[in-house]
Amino acid sequence: MKENDSMNSENTFSSIHAEIVAEANRLRTTPKSVSAFEMPILYTDLTKVDDSELVQELFFRILGRKPDEKEYKRYAKALNSKSMSKELLIQTIALSSEAIARGTRVYAIKAKSVDANLLLSLDGVQFIEKSYMWLLGREPEDAAIKDNLERLDHGVDKKKILLEISGSIECMNRGVALIGIAEDNAKAFKESIVIKIRRKIRGFLRRIKRVVKRVLKLN
Repeated sequence: MKENDSMNSENTFSSIHAEIVAEANRLRTTPKSVSAFEMPILYTDLTKVDDSELVQELFFRILGRKPDEKEYKRYAKALNSKSMSKELLIQTIALSSEAIARGTRVYAIKAKSVDANLLLSLDGVQFIEKSYMWLLGREPEDAAIKDNLERLDHGVDKKKILLEISGSIECMNRGVALIGIAEDNAKAFKESIVIKIRRKIRGFLRRIKRVVKRVLKLN
């Protein structure tokens, strides 16, 4: 059953990715009618850009402008010194307030890790939409947006929601790691799930024992 679920999930993601790539290719062939900034931006395309051109390319494609001298030097230095990975740099620009305000969407179907602090810096609908997009590779259903917005309004911590999404079977099947969040929080969350499962199993076993004892007494 698990193998079938995993295969179905993989087929779904492959299908979505294929559709986005097809749309991107279609738009690339009609440059006269479509602005470069309106084309779908694929995370996988960005990861293939050479390090020497990455900063310029990210600013151009995601923010629609050139980086100023200070921005270029800061990010280029971080990238060259390995203090910031290519993946983290892409996420930093894609999830920046400027990119959010501009409405730029980066399709993160093939992302393998996501910086939690970048997602936690967002609020409301943007927090929910980007968390789903980067962790699950898809947009959330309307019901999921409504439910999570209500939870946020009632004081539920964003970390809790983020950990729930990253701990889902769908996310685990994709193999996406949530990094940057306090490991203790993630560990505590996973341990709490294990504890709950163990308690349910123990309760189930106790009920079975009681039933067996009753049957033996009747015999």
